[in-house]
Amino acid sequence: MRLVCAKLRFNTRSFSKTPIKMATKTVLILGSGPRIGEAVSEKFAAEGYKVAIVSRKGTDSVNEKGYLSLSADFANTDPSILASVFDKFKSEFSTAPSVVIYNAGSITPPPDAESALSIPSVSRHQTNFQPLVSAHKSPLHLNVLKKISPHLPLEAFLIHRNAKFVALQARVANDLNVNVVTPFIAAQEAIKGWETLPEESKKVFIYTGNICNVAVLPVPLLLNGGMGKAATAYWLGVADGAYTAKGYR
Repeated sequence: MRLVCAKLRFNTRSFSKTPIKMATKTVLILGSGPRIGEAVSEKFAAEGYKVAIVSRKGTDSVNEKGYLSLSADFANTDPSILASVFDKFKSEFSTAPSVVIYNAGSITPPPDAESALSIPSVSRHQTNFQPLVSAHKSPLHLNVLKKISPHLPLEAFLIHRNAKFVALQARVANDLNVNVVTPFIAAQEAIKGWETLPEESKKVFIYTGNICNVAVLPVPLLLNGGMGKAATAYWLGVADGAYTAKGYR
C-alpha cells in the first residue's frame, strides 16, 4: 500500500516586530502498525512533531519512544470513541493535532477463494451472539467451520450466548466501518480541532490508500478493501475541494 499525501499550503504574513510564537507541530496517527504506521511516526518525530499513535493495543500512556499511545477499536463507529481520542490528545499536548493520518484498514478474504461475493455481509440474530475472543471458549464445531473458511481470523466469528452455535461476523459491514465510516468521523473531529488552531498552522488529513480507487482489479481478495478505499477517496476528494478556502487539505 502507498501513503497518499496531500500537498501542504503555507500562508505568508507581513513582517512584524512582535515576536511570533511558533505553533507546536503535532500529528495524530490512527492505526499504528509495525510497517507504515511505525515508519510514518518515526518520520514525523524526526521532523520535530509531537506524535500520538492509536491502535487497539494502545496503552493510554507515553511509550518508550516518547509517543502518546492511545487505544481505540476502529470497527466501532460510536463517534464518542474518536472524540475521546482527540480530547486525550489535546489534554496531553495542549493543542489539537494539525496533521491527522488515518492508517487503519481491514480486509476479509472470501471464504470461497473463487467467489468474491462469499464474504459474509449480515449475521442473523446477532443480538444473541457475542464476539469470539479466545479459542478455549469456542464450541468444538468451530474447528469444522474454520476448515470451511480457513482464511478468516478468529474475530470473524460470533459465538451464541449458550455457547453451542457459532456464526460468521458481518465482515462486509465491519470492513466498511474501518475503511470508510471511522475515517469519516476522524475527519470530522480533525476539522473541529483545526478551527481552534492558528491560521498559519498546516492542517492536513492523510489517508493511506492504494490503487483500488482508480482501478478495478478482478481479485476477490481485494473486494472489501477496494470498496472502502474507493468510497473514502470520493469523500476525501469532495472535502479537499470544499475546504480549500480554509487551507484544510
